[in-house]
Amino acid sequence: MKKHLLVYLFCLLCLIAPGISRAQNGTMQSVMGAKAIALGGSLAGGCNDPSALFWNPAALNAVRSRQLYSYVNAPYSLGYTAFAEFVPRVGTFAVSISPEDSSLQLPKMMSFGWGGAINRTIATGVNYNLLRINDLYYATIGFGIEYTVPVNNTLSRRSDFFLEMCQSGQFRMGASANGIPLTRNDMEPQLRGSFSYEAFQQGLLFHMVIDAGNPKSAFHIGAGYRVTPHFAFMAGTENFEPDDYGLGFEFRAENFAFQAAYAVKTTAFHFGLHVNLGKTANQLSRHFE
Repeated sequence: MKKHLLVYLFCLLCLIAPGISRAQNGTMQSVMGAKAIALGGSLAGGCNDPSALFWNPAALNAVRSRQLYSYVNAPYSLGYTAFAEFVPRVGTFAVSISPEDSSLQLPKMMSFGWGGAINRTIATGVNYNLLRINDLYYATIGFGIEYTVPVNNTLSRRSDFFLEMCQSGQFRMGASANGIPLTRNDMEPQLRGSFSYEAFQQGLLFHMVIDAGNPKSAFHIGAGYRVTPHFAFMAGTENFEPDDYGLGFEFRAENFAFQAAYAVKTTAFHFGLHVNLGKTANQLSRHFE
């Protein structure tokens, strides 16, 4: 009940917002989400929520239940919402919308995608995007691949039906090509390479992303420290520019995570809510114990 109340309150905040933000110069925003801003745009290296549809569709493989992600940016207006549904043995399907006005009838960007595992370490994904930029409509497609390596992986049996995976850390490396035009040829694809490492026991995380093209190349790097199992601080920068970095925190519970970030360049606060609408593996395993 508390989980759904949080979702309703968050949606209400979006509806009473004074307007919908627009991308500068009529182009897509290069950073999507509060956690991404806090990490300096380097979230593609370790995204585990439905916004992976925007960063690298292959990372949707890390979303293993029904989940919702919603992002509010300055001045407290809806910036991005994504929904993902996991289908066992098939993969994870996702849809997202980035509105252009408060009526939500003319989306600036709508995306559909899928991500799934090829084997235990390699995942792939694809997304299809519909965009409206300067009264022109575009259709693009994107592809991604991700390689995940657990560190000191062990398995412990929780019940006869479920196994709990215990890891001390995880490496993730990915590559994606987004914005490949299907209709007009005046858009340039964006190539992205990513790397991340998370040390779960120490509470450390490190992300690094290299963007090539659309509209310019950039280097993103971010790091964080999980003070407790529920609370983490994060910071990141783009191209090591002194006025282009972000700061933020994340509060995580079993079924939701709240994120807040401050972008120094725009002097604006951003907020995100990641909600697990389905049952986690731990919840399911407790049902059979």
